[in-house]
Amino acid sequence: MSGRPLQLDGGVMISVIEHGRGAPFFFQHGLGGTASQPLEVVPANVGFRCIVAESRGHGDSALGPRSAFGFSALVDDLAAVFVRLGIDRAVVGGISMGAAIALDFALRWPERVRALVIARPGFALGRPSPNLGVFNRVADLMRSFPADEARERLQCDEEFRAIESVSADNAQSLLGQFDAPDLQMRSFVLDSIAASRPSASPGDIEHLDCPALVIGNNEDAIHPLAYAYEIASHLANVRFRQITSKSISRERYVHEFRENLRVFLEDLE
Repeated sequence: MSGRPLQLDGGVMISVIEHGRGAPFFFQHGLGGTASQPLEVVPANVGFRCIVAESRGHGDSALGPRSAFGFSALVDDLAAVFVRLGIDRAVVGGISMGAAIALDFALRWPERVRALVIARPGFALGRPSPNLGVFNRVADLMRSFPADEARERLQCDEEFRAIESVSADNAQSLLGQFDAPDLQMRSFVLDSIAASRPSASPGDIEHLDCPALVIGNNEDAIHPLAYAYEIASHLANVRFRQITSKSISRERYVHEFRENLRVFLEDLE
């Protein structure tokens, strides 16, 4: 899936993929993902133009200077894409890391956010997220071994096996990280984001009054359902929906995600 390259201030090239027509809806992907992840669950003909700005070091976007890379830079990049596309206000959302980007974006520029979509959050509010520690292990293996050997070693790791026992989808996602074309760059990205702590806290997000949809699922060690519940409990104008995990049925996951997203977006019109 190819996107349109946008050069931001500072020279970083960001790949932007658009799908559909209508009001703008920015929908960001997760750690190590690409635009295909959110686009898989976007309903057809819903009257919104879905825009995915692939984060630095992901998809077809450049990494940029390592000294400038970090979670805050990903939020800044989304704001810069707003400006480059001439968009003043939009629905903003994301899956996993993308959900954290959307929340921080809404806190920094609430006037630009028409509504929020927070799906399968992987970051805890205002505290460390121990569920992301496995990404540091994946990054360490990437730096130390060729891809095939690193993948085999991960499959023998106790933490990985514990995750696999909860979610086969999580396990496949982690193993898929070794398919990245540049493992040294991917290891840097994984380490940097896993060590990040987004600025959103419970007290902060209570002040967000835009409509919000929070989606969570069980059978997911990297995106605990408790994180989705917590975020929903602190938002003033929220719908919470629990859907089927991909580990149970990918088909049901996609269908339920699309239907809940469709109803939410249609109610905004």
